[in-house]
Amino acid sequence: MSLTFTREKSGPAFLTPYTATPVRVAFDSSYLAGGEVPTGSGFNANRITGIQVMDYYSNPNQTYKAQFNKTTKKFQVFKKSPALRVKETVTVSSNVGTLACVPGYILSVNVTAGTVTGAFAILPTGLVPTTTQVAVNFLTGVMTFLSTDAVTSVDVMYIPLGVGPFIEQNRVVDEAVVFGSGAGDTFNLANRAALIQYVCNTTATAANRLPAMQPVGEAPATNEIAVDFNNSSATTITHNTAQDTNTGKVTYWKFSAIGVQYGWTDQADITVTSNVALLSEITDAPGILIPGYGTKLVGEATATNKQQRIVGPAGAAATDVAVFDPTKNSLTFDAGDSITTVEIPYIVLDSAFFTDVWVEVPSAENLSTLSVQCVIWEAQ
Repeated sequence: MSLTFTREKSGPAFLTPYTATPVRVAFDSSYLAGGEVPTGSGFNANRITGIQVMDYYSNPNQTYKAQFNKTTKKFQVFKKSPALRVKETVTVSSNVGTLACVPGYILSVNVTAGTVTGAFAILPTGLVPTTTQVAVNFLTGVMTFLSTDAVTSVDVMYIPLGVGPFIEQNRVVDEAVVFGSGAGDTFNLANRAALIQYVCNTTATAANRLPAMQPVGEAPATNEIAVDFNNSSATTITHNTAQDTNTGKVTYWKFSAIGVQYGWTDQADITVTSNVALLSEITDAPGILIPGYGTKLVGEATATNKQQRIVGPAGAAATDVAVFDPTKNSLTFDAGDSITTVEIPYIVLDSAFFTDVWVEVPSAENLSTLSVQCVIWEAQ
């Protein structure tokens, strides 16, 4: 992907110590996530101090907004998006599908067409998924499924990157960790976390790569973990001795950015009545509750812990599958699971937060219809 910069006059206007040159910027069919480096037509990217967007020659339906990022020295393009995409249907071809926006925080991956359907769990990109798993690239939105699952369509519920505090500097993608050994069998994350997308054990295989979440304070069995989000201002993960010295990857959002200011609550026990938890009534949350374990919930059937996967409101409750409906602020469980309590950390987002926002377009988006009038400022 490259941008075409065309000078609109024979020479620049000199405003010592800068020059200001009017240009036309034409994008092509494959946008680079993070933005494009201005090159060509005699411009030196290292000398560009700013690009001022004046107008759009072509911007169908006012879909896009372009701006120069002075920090990265890249020209970026944004488009409007719901701040919470409750149901984005993605077509999957040859086991690969791509989200419309770069994902910030994913709440549900619900496969609706394929040899295997239902709620899927998330792996780090680069790992080969086993059945009911999907590897997600959180920098591009590319999702890769197991070939024999033959997935062709999936509904994804997520908050795009760029919405409110869900920006790149506030998250950690695939932090490399080593499972502790000896007393406690624990390890700490580099930053205190508010929301954890996943904890992946890269030493393990198949389903065991995603250890089952247990309530904090309980002793995890083999291939289980318990997360203490606030252990003396650290986030500590406890595992079973059988996983000592294993390696792993953790993707999470930092508490410093998504904590107190968004009503963060530490693993509250939420009562489930007649298979439904009405979150606004139970927690008095003044907005939409966002669960803190990504696509998972820790459900308790009296004294028995049951790992639940989440589907959106278009899905259906099933064994170990719960429906999260953010418009109703409710969780619905399958009657056969007999869930009495759900234990999760969470944040609360005001409903006004979920109006349309501008988010960066994903990698490889076709922008061949976009043409922008700009002034490029260069240092002399």
